Formats: sequence, structure tokens, C-alpha cells
Amino acid sequence: HWECLKNEPSWKEAKTFSSTVQYRFSLDDQCRMEFGDGFELCRTYGIPDPCTFLWCSNSSAPYLCKTKKGPPLEGTICGEN
Repeated sequence: HWECLKNEPSWKEAKTFSSTVQYRFSLDDQCRMEFGDGFELCRTYGIPDPCTFLWCSNSSAPYLCKTKKGPPLEGTICGEN
């Protein structure tokens, strides 16, 4: 569902970037964006490849990890790459 970032704006006078935006969202940032405040990357179970699915947990329930079955954003530093 982050594919919309690649869409061309329908408003013809919209400003666009001529180069890639250099800010990278961490895995914790992306968990907060997906599930809300208090969420961060699930570290309880040592998920081997966070690049496949973004697994998140709330700090108040660290043993309850959840995912929307999607990978982190393209360009996210995760796993071995």
C-alpha cells in the first residue's frame, strides 16, 4: 500500500522532487506508521528476516507480534542487505 508514493500527482502544478528523497524510515518508524504509537519492530522471537514481512509489537505487549503481511519500504536497511 505504499505504491501510492510512486504515483504521478493529478494536480499539474504539484511540486515534485527531481532526485530521491534521502530520508529512510527505520523498522520502528514503519511499525508506528502501520499500527500507531507504542509499536516497534518485534524483537521478542528473533524473526530471522525482517525484510520479508514487517513484524511489529506494542511495548505494552511485546509477546504479541503482528504483521500486515507486507515487506518494509523499499530501501529499508534490514537483514543482511
